[in-house]
Amino acid sequence: MIKQDKTFEIKVCSKGVDKSYHLSQKAAIKGFIDRSLSTDLITLAKINHQLLELGLNDEKVADLLEYQEKKTVRLFGEKNLIDDEFCFPRSEYCARYIGTTAFLMKSPQYWASYHRSEGNRFFKKAGSRKGAKFLGDYIKDDKHIAVSSHVGGYKSPFTIKEYQDRLIQNHLIKEGHINVRDEVLIYQKMMARVVFDWVSSRTAGGFAFISNEYPCLMIDSIAFVQSLGMHNDLDLSYWKLRPKMLSRLLMCVFVALMNIRSEIAGIPIEIVLRSSFGHYLPSVSETGASFRINIGLVPKEYLNLMVAVLIQMKEVLREFIQSKTIYEVRNEDAICQYNLAKMVGSIDQKGHHQLHSLKELLVYKKFHRKENLSPEEIDEFYKAFREKNKRATVKGWSNHRFVDLSGKTLWQLLSSSADSKGMSVLFNCFRVNGYEDWLINLLMKQFEGNVTEPLEKAIHTMVSSLRYEGDLVSLNIRSVYQSFEKTGKRCFSSLSFQKYFDQDIDFHRIMKIAFSAFDAGLPVFAIYGQLERVRNYFFRQAKSSKLIKSEPDYGSDSEFELASFEAKHLLSNSNTIYHKKLRVCSGMKAIVLSHLGILGQQVIEKGARVRYKADTSQMYYEVDQALTFIDVDAECHRMPDVELLYFDLNHVNAEHINNPSLVSKIDAMSHHLKRVVVLDITSACLTEILSAIDLCFSRMITLVLLVNSGLKNDQGAADNNPYGELRVLSTHQVEMNSLIDLIKKKASEFDKLPQPVHELVRVCKKKGLTISLHGMFKSKASRFMPACASLGDEFEIQSKFK
Repeated sequence: MIKQDKTFEIKVCSKGVDKSYHLSQKAAIKGFIDRSLSTDLITLAKINHQLLELGLNDEKVADLLEYQEKKTVRLFGEKNLIDDEFCFPRSEYCARYIGTTAFLMKSPQYWASYHRSEGNRFFKKAGSRKGAKFLGDYIKDDKHIAVSSHVGGYKSPFTIKEYQDRLIQNHLIKEGHINVRDEVLIYQKMMARVVFDWVSSRTAGGFAFISNEYPCLMIDSIAFVQSLGMHNDLDLSYWKLRPKMLSRLLMCVFVALMNIRSEIAGIPIEIVLRSSFGHYLPSVSETGASFRINIGLVPKEYLNLMVAVLIQMKEVLREFIQSKTIYEVRNEDAICQYNLAKMVGSIDQKGHHQLHSLKELLVYKKFHRKENLSPEEIDEFYKAFREKNKRATVKGWSNHRFVDLSGKTLWQLLSSSADSKGMSVLFNCFRVNGYEDWLINLLMKQFEGNVTEPLEKAIHTMVSSLRYEGDLVSLNIRSVYQSFEKTGKRCFSSLSFQKYFDQDIDFHRIMKIAFSAFDAGLPVFAIYGQLERVRNYFFRQAKSSKLIKSEPDYGSDSEFELASFEAKHLLSNSNTIYHKKLRVCSGMKAIVLSHLGILGQQVIEKGARVRYKADTSQMYYEVDQALTFIDVDAECHRMPDVELLYFDLNHVNAEHINNPSLVSKIDAMSHHLKRVVVLDITSACLTEILSAIDLCFSRMITLVLLVNSGLKNDQGAADNNPYGELRVLSTHQVEMNSLIDLIKKKASEFDKLPQPVHELVRVCKKKGLTISLHGMFKSKASRFMPACASLGDEFEIQSKFK
């Protein structure tokens, strides 16, 4: 701690007046921090900077920060910005370093909750989980209510008064001059390409891939393990069928190594687990057979570190798999009792007549008499149970597993059944929010301490937290959550970004763009946390015009209802395009309504039941599920009346398979049917969108719909205003109008968003933070786009926004 009695002078500017403070003791400095922060005089980052200038070393500044954390002093002066649940991002995460975020998210049960409207906080405000949901008349039946998120069945958080009240909107903003959304997307796509090229040139294995201009780097989990070159020691049969948990394990190792190496290198950037992407802070999330690295906005020096960590991960994983240490099962008796209780429970269930004869066995009677049973007796009982179970016709019985964790190495143990349903040990460890972050903390301690076999020791501690009590398998959640409370945050906020701004002109430029979008200057310390701060202040107060327009609850009908004569320059066949749009509560709801509207329109035109087929193979997996939940009162025939192609312009391709192009998909559609193309443009730049529209209409498609989630890449990654947009583009004005009107009729009252939300979107359009097709029908020469940059190490991106 600070011991010297040297007198310090610290200057603070409050309301335009400079004030000087002469302080001599560490207590006085602490008191100054408390007073300054509590009265909005100065930010913590500025205090850190001044203390460093006064000659205090990093260790002493860290002591002050530790004190600040323990006292829970407000980081940015406004209490609500820190602990008000309404301000938390929809995708929450655990931040380990001071300055990473402007928020205090201490509750692990909230981490990795992608949809704020599906989180416990929203349910609490909505009255109940059921009160937060709504289902339209088009959903088949109530049994699908558990998955109603797939059909946009959650209300917008802004339907709750407390959320809506956060938008004050009393400050008129200036118009921006840069297409911020496209600039950031291009930068992220370029950075992903750079990391891919560097990984490919420095390590063999082919486990990293990028596709479809997706703004993230993908790591194939199975290919990564296979790249270790340990074919004799590997058994990947389980993980090939169920790669999801393996992906989570790998990304935990990646995050732990990245943060430790960043700390050693003095690079003040934390990478976090975060289920959404598009954010400026780098993050990692599982995508089934792979895990996704959202590069974010980082300097190239950080990319070098990323490549080095992927190489280091191979050594760490190889050491773990090669270990022959057998796991010592400490709760073997409890596991035996669990197996027995699960079998007896199945026998006692009503309707399972095939197993009733087992009630005559002595083991069954001993169990109900609460007598002790030997492992041998339980094993014999299981053999009889399995023999009967093989002949059972009840769905799901054949999946009953006998839990046996003995005689296995930790690598073998991870894929072993930990419960009677056959779910793996790793699945049972990761099924509670916070456990992955807890493992990351544990791994960071191991790597930091340079212990031998760090991954093995961390996995051993995690697996040992599984508990078997009666017929339940559970986790020691309380101790894990308590460990987060005891773990203090590390210090990054005192490290300056100035050298990265000086050395990396592209990083400097993109960060200036990011902050200027919110009318803020570029800070030097804790830039990601500061960005959250200025962004939230901006969005709470910003409005686009002196008087907020009173418009329909689905937003303005369009930016240009009728295309001008210049639209013909967009199309090969010189047709005119007509355009309208509407805004609803989520991107998934926009997709569902597009499907429903098209089918409904065909019913009106044909005067009979609509017959259709839809291709969703190039979309996020939930889209296919969502469409099966819709009751269209239709039958699928061999020769449908309408054929729908759903195509994500930047499909994640998590399975790493060859994806067909939009051209080939359209050309494969039948010319005897009404052909409709629905394009997901969520991660696409304006140039990609316009190119795809041009392609569709040049292939004689007369109806194109654009769907977009306003969360992932819009709003400057603010992640606090959920909405989805649906745009209808048609060469026939009547068709366009009738379709929009029909979709509005199909939409629910809960799809409507309050006016402050629409105003926030208008603010984003004015600042270039979200998609705007205002220039779409201009001549090609006059369209204004970000310049396409090279994919090499050095590039420059320059553009304006109109």
